[in-house]
Amino acid sequence: MKGCSNLVLGKRWYRSPSQALLLGLLPLLLACASPLARRSTGVPNDSKLEHTGRIPARLSAQARPKQPPFVSFNVPNLHYIEDDWRFTSTMRYRLPNEYEIHDGLETVRLLGGSVIRIYALSVRKPTDTPETVRHVLGPGQFNEASFQALDLVLAKAAELGIRVIIPFVDNWSHWGGVSEYAAFRGKPREAFFTDAEVMGDFRKTLEKVILRTNSVNGRAYRNDPTIYAWETGNELGGPDPWVTQIAQFIKSLDPGHPLIDGTYGPRIREQSLSDPNIDIVSSHHYGSVARTLTLIDENVRMIRARKRYFIGEVGLLSAKDTERVLSHALSKNIEGILLWSLRFHNRDGGFYFHMEKPPYQSYHWPGFVSGHEYEEQPIMQMMRRLAFQARGQEVPVPPVPATPALLPVSEPSDIRWRGAAGASYYMVEREITGSRKWQVIGQRIDESRFPYRPAFSDNSAPIGANVRYRVVAANETGVSPPSLPSEELTVTSHMFVDEMQNAGLMAATAGSLTFTTQHAELCKMDRERLSGKAGARITYPVNGHPRALKIYSFAEQPGQVFDLAWSSRGHTFSPLNSQEQTFSGAVDEPVAFRPVLVTAEKIPPSARQIAITWLMPAEIGRVEIEWVP
Repeated sequence: MKGCSNLVLGKRWYRSPSQALLLGLLPLLLACASPLARRSTGVPNDSKLEHTGRIPARLSAQARPKQPPFVSFNVPNLHYIEDDWRFTSTMRYRLPNEYEIHDGLETVRLLGGSVIRIYALSVRKPTDTPETVRHVLGPGQFNEASFQALDLVLAKAAELGIRVIIPFVDNWSHWGGVSEYAAFRGKPREAFFTDAEVMGDFRKTLEKVILRTNSVNGRAYRNDPTIYAWETGNELGGPDPWVTQIAQFIKSLDPGHPLIDGTYGPRIREQSLSDPNIDIVSSHHYGSVARTLTLIDENVRMIRARKRYFIGEVGLLSAKDTERVLSHALSKNIEGILLWSLRFHNRDGGFYFHMEKPPYQSYHWPGFVSGHEYEEQPIMQMMRRLAFQARGQEVPVPPVPATPALLPVSEPSDIRWRGAAGASYYMVEREITGSRKWQVIGQRIDESRFPYRPAFSDNSAPIGANVRYRVVAANETGVSPPSLPSEELTVTSHMFVDEMQNAGLMAATAGSLTFTTQHAELCKMDRERLSGKAGARITYPVNGHPRALKIYSFAEQPGQVFDLAWSSRGHTFSPLNSQEQTFSGAVDEPVAFRPVLVTAEKIPPSARQIAITWLMPAEIGRVEIEWVP
């Protein structure tokens, strides 16, 4: 049979059929075995996945040689981004680019992971705007660009030795799923699992994916060892007949890749264990640690090695409880465990952020002080340690970060870069034309500190000077080479910035004001804000001649949010004209507050104080005042 001479023994690839003799009583079985059909974590992370032709038929659970369990992450946004929370963006969905996909996968590799699970394919919702990007647009209608992003995920994963679990559909409506398929036909949600027409629509999606040929590397999906397994869906609630029919259909298209039953629950179903087309079962665990440990034990006893078993999702726990659960699971007969969830670098600078359940947010490698509320740093270090230990390897010293890429700099107040996987902090350097000397002007910069904002603002550059910038990445091991320098630019002004950490930059405050870090998910993941009620007021000093003002705010109701005024001496204030622009997204987006950008561009040069008065309940995330000496 074509492709049957390829084996995986231990952690090396062998193409010689004679290697099969090493397995004694199983030579014929193993000679036709696919690496994807066994309990394998794939090739080592520092190797590329080898494409060996068509995936042959799967092995039984009993016939597979035991492999070390994988310890890794769910990376739900790797193929489809849901957290583009730039302040002026009205669409939080977009497709990842090559840099972001590589960064996410490289992060997993550095963490010792060999398998990841992405989230389900997106489905158009009735509330979508024309600009909303999805995978499934209607019955048998698809967005090719979205599938090309998935192609790139698989191509890059193959290069880095990472294997991917792909769920087909979501039980929930986060970015479209079961209900949306039924809605295409004007039918209720439950029709997805029982109605022949709706089930036929879903089969068209299965055919679109499974029979696809990768536009990047030319591999047929059903022959690609990079795909660890298909999953019927994410946390589905379908009846047994639906699972049976869909599993049979998937196997008719691709008998080689393992299939995971994506039925929802922390418990394993007996029906899944008896279905000949289901190869792997998994469970998701949140909440009580004691209950989670008990359920894992019960699942292992129930399975009795009849099927492969892994923990598909677990998390939202303290560092101590996370390690307790993972260590317990790894002591059992499981294939691996995936923590929820990891986010990667943003092509516009910094990281993507996602609020799970306060205080828990998405994780970022290598962990940052900004994630102290949910113990990001100790959890990330623990995950890396357990990943390598599970493979029987010593935990390696983290490599020096790669060189970051400085993004175009148009103003000294807005310096951003594309970060390097594994960097703990950055340094910004400036060269004044003619000096032939690079000076460090920003040290130990934490790119996670202010999500979706400039990472650094240079307020020390001399007005009138021509300057260039560059950035270096660093971690405990060393410092990267510097980035390519920016284009030369002339410094025309300075920028005063207040990120609302405290009142230290204000000249005066009055009324009901509170600094808050709560409900960031309702304010475009702006972590630190100043909350005020109607009548509250703050006043800023101006060191020089002001040119313009910007207020990034979040209002609780429609209408004008602020009243602005200026004063030359701080005694008498005169009205300051301003404009307010709202950047609300689609009606179903989880942003309860209205993002409002307030601008004032004609400020009298003699102004030495600027006052901001609340006209309604609102929160300010950032204030900028452009000025010249």
